[in-house]
Amino acid sequence: MANIWILGTIKFIHDLCTAIWIGGLIVMGAVLLPSIRDVIGMNEQTKKLTSRIKIRLSKVVYLCMIGLFITGVLLSNRSPLFMGYFSISNEYSLFLTLKHILIAGMVLISLVRSQLIDRIRQIEQSKKNKLNILLIIINIILGILVLFLSGLTAAAGLMSNTP
Repeated sequence: MANIWILGTIKFIHDLCTAIWIGGLIVMGAVLLPSIRDVIGMNEQTKKLTSRIKIRLSKVVYLCMIGLFITGVLLSNRSPLFMGYFSISNEYSLFLTLKHILIAGMVLISLVRSQLIDRIRQIEQSKKNKLNILLIIINIILGILVLFLSGLTAAAGLMSNTP
């Protein structure tokens, strides 16, 4: 009985971190940034507001990345279908490998957005804004694909009558 509580808690934390990260991306890219731009316009106040949002959201995302890494390691090898990281020996492992590759891309994009773009002095601000928006859109798409691959991984486990 204790194992179900431990596994359930790990899965809950994993799902919560996923929802916060990908949900935050979708809300920011589809709702928050366009609304700020529509109401305030593109000015110095907008830049300050979006910068503060990015800083705060980055902190939450970094915590979620750490949480996802730890809980992902704990969850991935619980299935007998798990054949190792970056294995493609069965559907379960293939979907998990593809998911991990996409997540690595999301982490890289998040780090570039939060740590690199604003520090590049050779790029004018309007181009930085466009690049930030493009990277948010790419990360939203990758996040949705990660969720889809999570569903396929779960389905592969169910189809083989394993947890």
